[in-house]
Amino acid sequence: GWVRFADDELVQILPANIYRNIPEALHSFKYITKIGKFPRWKRYYLALGGAIAMTIVAKKGIKKRGITDPRKALQESLQKLSAGLSGKKFLGGDTPDVADLVCAGVLSSVREMRVWPFIVAQKAIAEWYQRVQKT
Repeated sequence: GWVRFADDELVQILPANIYRNIPEALHSFKYITKIGKFPRWKRYYLALGGAIAMTIVAKKGIKKRGITDPRKALQESLQKLSAGLSGKKFLGGDTPDVADLVCAGVLSSVREMRVWPFIVAQKAIAEWYQRVQKT
C-alpha cells in the first residue's frame, strides 16, 4: 500500500535529491544546523563536513539502486503518488487516512530544501499536500 510506498520509494529517493550535489547538500545542512541551534563555528564545520559526507552517501545509495538521475526517479515516484490520487481528494478517498499522513509527512521533511519547489511543481501533489495540511 501507500505506507510501504512511502518507506520503499519516497524515503529512499529523497536523500539523493537533497544531497544531489555539494551546493544543495550545503543548503540542506545550513538549515539543519540552524534549527539545531549550534554555535556559529560548529554550524560551519557541521554543514561543510555533513554536506560532503552526505553527497557521497547519497551517490552510493543511488548507484546501489541503479538510479542514474535522482530527479527523474523522484518524478516517477511523484507520478505514482499522483496516479494513486486519480481524481480523489486523498489517498484514502474523501477523507485522509494514515497513508496520506505518512506520505505527506515524508514530503514535509524536505519542505525547507531546494527540492521542495520541484515537488510542489507537480500540481496534483501540491493540491493534495495542501488538503492534507489543512486537516
